[in-house]
Parts: sequence; C-alpha cells; structure tokens
Amino acid sequence: MDEFGLAEERLSPLLDTLRGRGFETVLSPVIKTCEEVQWGSPLFMDMIEDAYILFDRGHFFKLPLSFS
Repeated sequence: MDEFGLAEERLSPLLDTLRGRGFETVLSPVIKTCEEVQWGSPLFMDMIEDAYILFDRGHFFKLPLSFS
C-alpha cells in the first residue's frame, strides 16, 4: 500500500487537472499475493477490458492462461 500511496500522491495534481476539465478519474489498487493471483479472478477479465493497467510486474496480463 505504501507504493500505491506514493503513486497516488504523485498523480494527484494531474487528477485534479483532469477533474477540472470534466474527467472524473478513480484509482483503484488491486493488491494480491502470488497465491491469490494463481487462483485467478473474474476481476482480471474486467481489468483487461475496462481499465488502464499502470504497472504489471512480470507482465502478468501478457502471459498465456495456465490451468494447472
């Protein structure tokens, strides 16, 4: 959460500018352990379609699906 707090702090002026121009932008961190990611989540499909992913350590969303 510390990393997200820093990112939110740095982006705050830009988000304020966007709001002033009529764009309401919301940051929604999704923080999961490696084990939670392995189980998968319908949220991941939503994120691929409806979100801008700012940071994807290890390129998780580019990896092929694995059902092992």
